[in-house]
Amino acid sequence: MISVLIATKERPDSLLVCLQSIVSNQFTQYEVIVIDQSNVVSALIKQYLKKHHRIHFYHLPNRGRERGKSYALQQGLMKAKGEIIAFTDDDCIVDKKWLKILWQGFAQNKCDGLFGQVLPYQPAQHADETCPCTMRFAKKEFVRQPRYHVSIGYGNNMAFRKQALDEIGSPKTWLGPGSIGSNAEDAELTLRALFAKKIILRYPKSIVYHNRWLNAQEMKEQQLSYTQGEAACYGYFSFLGSNFCKQILIRGIKANLQNLKRNLLSVFSFNKGKRTRNNVYWNFRSLLASARGLSVGFWFFLTESLK
Repeated sequence: MISVLIATKERPDSLLVCLQSIVSNQFTQYEVIVIDQSNVVSALIKQYLKKHHRIHFYHLPNRGRERGKSYALQQGLMKAKGEIIAFTDDDCIVDKKWLKILWQGFAQNKCDGLFGQVLPYQPAQHADETCPCTMRFAKKEFVRQPRYHVSIGYGNNMAFRKQALDEIGSPKTWLGPGSIGSNAEDAELTLRALFAKKIILRYPKSIVYHNRWLNAQEMKEQQLSYTQGEAACYGYFSFLGSNFCKQILIRGIKANLQNLKRNLLSVFSFNKGKRTRNNVYWNFRSLLASARGLSVGFWFFLTESLK
């Protein structure tokens, strides 16, 4: 059986569309576990749940440290009964064969984890906006060594064998949306699996559509959360002794410093002044996000080491 885990908060309309896409799959050996951290459960969702016994819904409003996407996923994992654990987000629409393909992917390949394609949903209707966390690839590939996570996959189309998660652990609650570390809970889990010698399959047949669209300003803000999360994730593993993660971290900071230097040199250009000053502003914010992420990574490296 496949257990599909979805963490959600205050997005009942998107969640409903996501659930409808899963239920529309003809594969029947599945359950859906929804952990809702909304203040109040939507009447729309309550009504829908009455018709679908495979959807198990748990309302866990935010309370102090008991909040964030990764905390919700941890709770869902403890309730999951499937031998395959699949993850998607409440703003995604899964392909009509998604569950069957995930099952076949694990049945036909020796792998512990699987990532699929994430495509933008109806891009023609969003010409001036960007859909984040999308990934296209054409060839099946086995990943056995740590590498930069954006070349592997995203957590909105991710699955693991339950046995593998039992061995490596669940997502870190200090990473992910709503946490102190910000995004990158999927990157940390993937790296942890690879460091534990697990095999990850990039499987293009598995397709999910992402229905989140951001304007230019929103995308810049979103990128800052990615920067902070990546610094927390790669910083954490760097403090644990990973040279690979240290190289990724240094490369990102160097690139930001080079961009800052270039923009500072041209800030007084007559033609580029205003635009370049704006770039400098975002460069500084990006460096601050990296610093915050590094401090989070160091703190949790320290606290976990002392346990």
